[in-house]
Amino acid sequence: MEIEFIPVGGYGEVGKNMSLLRVGDEAVILDMGLYIPKVVSFDEEGGHKKYVSVNQLIDYGIIPDHRVIEKYKHMVKAIVPSHCHLDHALAVPYLASHYKAPIISNPMTIEIIKTALRDDDIKIPNELKKLNNNSSIKISKNIEIELINITHSALQTAIVAIHTPKGTVLYANDFKLDSTPVLGQKPNYKRLKQIGNGNVLAVIVDSIYSKSATKTPSEKVARQMLKDVMLGTENSQNGIIATTFASHIERIKSIVDFSLKLNRKPIFLGRSMMKYIEASEKCGLTKLSSHADIVGYGNMIKKRLKKFKSQKRDKYTIICTGGQGEPKAVLTKMLNQTLPFKFEKEDNVLFSNQTIPVDINIENRAKVEERLKQKKVRIFKDLHVSGHVSREDMRDFIKMTKPRAVIPCQGDSSMFKSFETLAEEMNYKPGKDCFNLRNGDKVMLYEN
Repeated sequence: MEIEFIPVGGYGEVGKNMSLLRVGDEAVILDMGLYIPKVVSFDEEGGHKKYVSVNQLIDYGIIPDHRVIEKYKHMVKAIVPSHCHLDHALAVPYLASHYKAPIISNPMTIEIIKTALRDDDIKIPNELKKLNNNSSIKISKNIEIELINITHSALQTAIVAIHTPKGTVLYANDFKLDSTPVLGQKPNYKRLKQIGNGNVLAVIVDSIYSKSATKTPSEKVARQMLKDVMLGTENSQNGIIATTFASHIERIKSIVDFSLKLNRKPIFLGRSMMKYIEASEKCGLTKLSSHADIVGYGNMIKKRLKKFKSQKRDKYTIICTGGQGEPKAVLTKMLNQTLPFKFEKEDNVLFSNQTIPVDINIENRAKVEERLKQKKVRIFKDLHVSGHVSREDMRDFIKMTKPRAVIPCQGDSSMFKSFETLAEEMNYKPGKDCFNLRNGDKVMLYEN
């Protein structure tokens, strides 16, 4: 039996994640994500993904070029997104129907995929199967899928274990080792150590912060940063506008908690905020709507913002997207008066996210900050910790799982090269048991 790994997307860029693992004459697809910078530029140009062909989306760079695995198409037994982030799960509406296979993931991810399908009025023939983290399912004679709970900036993120008769492959794309999460379970270290008994053929490891010689701080550190700003600065007469990723429910919970301590009503603005909060509540993970107003659609947002004119600014906290400076995000629309909101001097604007380091995001965010400065508001940046493992976490993860081979994923050539130096420190040899791959490459992990 041959076990072969083929990267499809995310090996040369951060995002657009997709890989295939072939086990004999069967295969599993791991992740099926969008490339966010291209989505942003496509939206800016007035495009709509629903009205262009799959090949056009591929050529534009929005979705992975799955044509590199065309000859394996008939082998695919399951599509397994590891979590609910757009760059891991939201190419499913455009690509999944090319494969006669169910989509298997945790409840949060399945809910987000369902919402995306409804939003764009897309129907796919694939069955959507929910599998709780720390559970497994047999999908064929030679493949069993297990979702191992891990922490990240999205709830219910999983490391995907693909168990075969010849050993296990661990797909660990987007995760951190946070033993004190604000919400949800801590990493299932016990199970990872059980699996790491010498039978792990390979681990595919998130390498974005392979250059960062540290351990990624816990989400509780970001919570403390928010507490220091929201409860520890003078804002009693001012507006508070907080922005973060809509998918970061842990972070959102902290903003809500501290708003309530200030006797402010949290107001969520925007479709993406509504989408992720509703999904988390359907999965029984939060009850945020019991403490907040959630306003998802354009006309309703306008009506809600108009009400603020007659309310004291210390009675509410606005929570919205826009930390990347996206032109269509609520914060940007508030700034350019597409939405009726007037920033006042010394309003507090909190950026509880990191700018994704690609040119379009850096430029858009700089424009937003400059316009905020012109309004003479107080800006609080970098109230954030990453959801990704840093170099020393990667070392611990590899030591914990004891793989025969290691493969960096989701990154550019410099990130992969830095991961390769870490692997060499741990006695893995480039080209022998450390494989620095690009989209469309192939590597044999086992053969008779």
